[in-house]
Amino acid sequence: MKAPIEPLVERGRDPKGHGDYGMPRGSRKHQGWDIVVPVGATLTAPFSGKITKHGWMYKNQDLRYVEISSETFRLRLGYTTLAPGLKVGDFIGECETLSIQQDIAGFWGGGMKNHCHLQLWKNGLLTDPEPYFT
Repeated sequence: MKAPIEPLVERGRDPKGHGDYGMPRGSRKHQGWDIVVPVGATLTAPFSGKITKHGWMYKNQDLRYVEISSETFRLRLGYTTLAPGLKVGDFIGECETLSIQQDIAGFWGGGMKNHCHLQLWKNGLLTDPEPYFT
């Protein structure tokens, strides 16, 4: 897969938590991998596929996510909104502009790095995204 943004920088640890897959989140585990992305930056499709969802990260908030799917993979890009002119059901090619980064750091504050949350399913099973991008 192609990185949705270059350079690809891991969020790592900041005052609000750790962005690696499987890290503790209270009674649950972090189900994605966070990469640092500036507010307003464009992200590209890591693989060719269909835009299958444009949902809400949290109830009653403006933070969105975009999902694309292929035969093998489904990828959710959290804290991003669809790029202008795109809609659910559209086909998108690898490296084409997919979404725009939102301000998750401003939402949570307290020194959090602004980031995109990558959540990946391979053949329907949630999996660590990092090995597919590094």
